[in-house]
Amino acid sequence: MKQRHRRLMLPVALGLSDGILNALMLAANRLHGNTEPMTMSLSLRIAVATAVASIFMLFVAEYAQLRQELEHADMQLNVLAPGRMATSRQGWAVAREACVVASISGLCAFIGSGAPLLVAAVLGAGGLWALAMAVIGLGLLGALVARAVHGSWLVWTIVMMLGGAAVTVLGVYLHIV
Repeated sequence: MKQRHRRLMLPVALGLSDGILNALMLAANRLHGNTEPMTMSLSLRIAVATAVASIFMLFVAEYAQLRQELEHADMQLNVLAPGRMATSRQGWAVAREACVVASISGLCAFIGSGAPLLVAAVLGAGGLWALAMAVIGLGLLGALVARAVHGSWLVWTIVMMLGGAAVTVLGVYLHIV
């Protein structure tokens, strides 16, 4: 796999799966039909909230990981002042890289969360199609990840769909929205 594709695997897979799972957890009860139908406003608010949380979470994780790598490089190069590389241009490059990766994850989370919820809002009454679309979307994501990592597409697809179904049941039980 090319280096660029490898670099995008985490933010894309994490963003899409996080977005879909957040949509299922937060809105499963409403999509299941136990309350009023999904609105465009609510679907966009959930998608934005999911995107913001994904951006923040992945930025913190990615920035911490990259800073730790700079610290390791300091140690390997016997730099006398710890953290010296982090205060140089490499430190700014790490911050920019973390911002890019976090932004990609946030965009994917927005799409993953927003797509099934917007479908439910457009269809109006009942969101079972949106629930099915979200769970199938997780399955497709699992198949793509399996292909990228040379895993079993069937196992990845089934596990991702079972996870989506379990989160849906939990979301209906918790009836958050």
